[in-house]
Amino acid sequence: MQEWWSRFSQRAWVAHVLRTVERFNVRGGGIAAAAIAYYSVLSMVPVLMLVFSALGLTLTVWRPDSLVVLNSYLSDELAAFGDLGKQLEPVIRDALSNWAGIGTTGLVIALWTGTNWIGNLKRATRVLMRTDVDRPDEALPFYLDLPVNFAALIALIAGVLASFAATGAATSLGSTVAGWLGVTGAVAAFMLRAVSLLISLVVGVLLFWWLFSWFAPHPVPPRLVRAAAVIGSVALIALQFVAGALIGVFSGNLAANLFGPVIIAMLFLNLFATLILYLAAWLATAEAPLAAEPEPVIELPSEPEPVETKPGQHWVSAEVARRSMGVGLGTGYTVGAATGLGLGAVVAMLVARLRGKAQ
Repeated sequence: MQEWWSRFSQRAWVAHVLRTVERFNVRGGGIAAAAIAYYSVLSMVPVLMLVFSALGLTLTVWRPDSLVVLNSYLSDELAAFGDLGKQLEPVIRDALSNWAGIGTTGLVIALWTGTNWIGNLKRATRVLMRTDVDRPDEALPFYLDLPVNFAALIALIAGVLASFAATGAATSLGSTVAGWLGVTGAVAAFMLRAVSLLISLVVGVLLFWWLFSWFAPHPVPPRLVRAAAVIGSVALIALQFVAGALIGVFSGNLAANLFGPVIIAMLFLNLFATLILYLAAWLATAEAPLAAEPEPVIELPSEPEPVETKPGQHWVSAEVARRSMGVGLGTGYTVGAATGLGLGAVVAMLVARLRGKAQ
């Protein structure tokens, strides 16, 4: 089994997948995807404020007749809640009338949270694609980075919504769209769904191609970007089908129907961020890293083996002993010669004195 896996892992595409998974795990791709999903949930609040503001603008300015119908509907539905319903009804009406303030506040918060969201996604993608993770890329100044991120956020939201719309036309909404277009028959319905899926695929390819062309910290070969865009588009369509199936499952239970959309939205956002980061790691590990050159081994001169000595004995090398003996002999000869000359001089002096006295 080990030999088979060793041969199997040496294949080019298998080795590429293994490098992708390793890059994703080592550089914290899962943690980054969870953080992006968290910021996505935070960004939903200002988006809901904008939606509510748009609803108030429509009902109070463009279609005031519909506001009368809505008030009647709220009175009938909230009457079942007793005093709570009576308290909620004026709150909703006042909020719809104050659509300008809610919209302005929601727009400011959405601008801030949305740009931070797309900025975090961009930074996480570049961390996975950079060669040196400790060397950050040059960032734009704040006054330029904010509008650029906001424009990218609008483009990303538009692309995802367009992909959702095309996929929805190919699935549960296919028959409804066919009725709007006056298309009848099984063949016509099949053709409509096929065209809708093709449109969704094309939109997804353009979305991911633009995403990685802009997020990449360094130039990436176009063929790799196109391949990643196709893979991402197919995976995005699969995620949309899974989300639609889960919505159908949760719709049968009242509690699941209440919390199901929130759970599905969080799951989809996490998987969508994970998909982007995995594709970023796949692009970054397209080529196998070069084998590291072995470091040169420096051979140090060998030390002489230590000589064991007995207690009380001191050993010196032969060279030191020879030199010491030579110095000692030379010193002895010199001292002896000097001593001999001195004694000879003393004897001669004594002999001379004795002769002088004798005469």
